[in-house]
Amino acid sequence: MKNSLYIFLFILVAGQLNAQSSLDELLKKHNSGVIPYISVQELRMYQLDEEVIILDAREREEYDVSHLESSIFVGYNDFDDTALETVSKDQKIVVYCSLGIRSENIGKKLWKSGFTNVQNLYGGIFEWKNNDFPVLDSDGRETEKVHAFSGHWAKWLKKGEKIYQVQEENKDNLLLIFTKNPVAGKVKTRLAKDLGDDKALEIYKFLIDHTVKFTTSVNSSKQVYYSDAVNENDIWSNDIFSKRKQNGDDLGIRMENAFQTGFNEGFRKIIVIGSDMYDINTEDIKKAFQKLNDHEYVIGPALDGGYYLFGMKSLNSDVFKNKEWGTSSVLKDTLKELDSEDVAFLETRNDVDLLDDIKDHPAFQKFIK
Repeated sequence: MKNSLYIFLFILVAGQLNAQSSLDELLKKHNSGVIPYISVQELRMYQLDEEVIILDAREREEYDVSHLESSIFVGYNDFDDTALETVSKDQKIVVYCSLGIRSENIGKKLWKSGFTNVQNLYGGIFEWKNNDFPVLDSDGRETEKVHAFSGHWAKWLKKGEKIYQVQEENKDNLLLIFTKNPVAGKVKTRLAKDLGDDKALEIYKFLIDHTVKFTTSVNSSKQVYYSDAVNENDIWSNDIFSKRKQNGDDLGIRMENAFQTGFNEGFRKIIVIGSDMYDINTEDIKKAFQKLNDHEYVIGPALDGGYYLFGMKSLNSDVFKNKEWGTSSVLKDTLKELDSEDVAFLETRNDVDLLDDIKDHPAFQKFIK
């Protein structure tokens, strides 16, 4: 009997250590560690003594499902720190999100604003709930529900009731995301000339991860179009993204076919983006769909002469024909086709194709050094 108890305890402890190790690996992969961590147990003690300001760095719909008691919503894509205007710069502040990835980015912003005592909650609200600490709903009542962000990340939430997208999906809007299957030597080839195939692949995967994060909360239907083969078990959650294969001999034909399929399926406003832009966020997609309320077309120009976003309300096949894709003439030639059309523009943004595009960008230094 005693031996059985020892075996049970060994398995339990080993399982906990393995889970901890896996979470360590996840956070090391996505975080720089520049914002020091605080454990959920430590924060619970501070929370009970009311010695800390707790900031929720998720999206509003996540916060409304449940949040830590006394936490202040500051958001992520539309980060708002006005609640801290009268707070002392040496005040203890803890930032959290689902797991501790988005919250590190917000922690960095707080440091840049002069706050000197900022910590990142290790494992976020998932780890908090996994340790049976209470979370509150939008009415301040304790709940078992936790927003799981997506099917890809939900596996880290071991306890509680997992909630996914709360907002009703907008059936009129469709976001097309064109992506290349991540294979060394086939992605970011111009970048690879300076950094090599492996580094270029790492950067491409980093950009895909960024795209997954900011598109997940976009209020639209979302379809990921793969260049070579659909992957049912990758970072694109099957709960959120519909997956399809690109069809056509060149990029223009493939985009035209995707738009045609979308309009045939009944969508009224369709936007296409790639999966390799860093200087784009959820708000940009939201603005693009809003502009299609009053305009026939919307374009997000790129500094290299192309575009990072294109949208329209009815199919115009001409915009996809006779273009030298991947060159500086794409935007100019597209606008010629739309010379007499009603076109709205987003801000011009930088693409990621060459070393010059990222060599001075802080987010990419870990790949260059």
